[in-house]
Amino acid sequence: MENGANTGFLNHNIMIRIIKDDPSLEEDINLQRLPFSIGYNGFAKVSNYFQVTDKPATTTTTTTTTTPSPDDKKYLYSSFRGIQLIGEKIKIPNGFDGYVFRDEDEQDNNNRKWEPISKFNELTYWNRETVPSDFDKQIQAFKSLNIQSMVNKEITQEDIENEIKSGKINNQGNSKETSTSTTTTTTTTTETTTNIKTEDKIENEGNQTEVNNFKDDIDDTKDDKRTQKKSKK
Repeated sequence: MENGANTGFLNHNIMIRIIKDDPSLEEDINLQRLPFSIGYNGFAKVSNYFQVTDKPATTTTTTTTTTPSPDDKKYLYSSFRGIQLIGEKIKIPNGFDGYVFRDEDEQDNNNRKWEPISKFNELTYWNRETVPSDFDKQIQAFKSLNIQSMVNKEITQEDIENEIKSGKINNQGNSKETSTSTTTTTTTTTETTTNIKTEDKIENEGNQTEVNNFKDDIDDTKDDKRTQKKSKK
């Protein structure tokens, strides 16, 4: 730096070792994610003190009665040191596995080795006095796993060819729809033109009839005048 101060950077190395299908791993554990931290690491008889009930989610009305939630979901209910907890079970997305790790050497902060001790396919996450929803960070994190797998997926030659074929099919479909619309418009225009010609013809015939009647009136007038002249004679 410009002031000549000495700066140092700490390098932290974390090594994770996973043995696939390790028989020593405990599977299908009952994993709970609480919305707060507990100042304790180790084993505890959770089932004896952490009681969980399964019942439909309810909402309180103005008359203090309870009615089922509109989504008809079933949530889990519990409490911890007087705090109400509302939880929901979520499954690990397809193609992923969940592991619980233990730090082998907690004294060495620069070089840590995480060893898996158990494996899980689902977990229960808890909210503090709030009903779980799709907008919770836990749900969004699991959804992002599926998105990342699609983004990082390798594109093969077969995928490219299929995309090109699907694009051609869509273009052909759009061309057919355009041709059909043009034909319909042309037909409508032709019908309109025909109607106009028909009306013109009727009007012309009507005018011709009026002209003929006018000529007949003139002829009758001439005959009357001739008759009057003959009478005077």
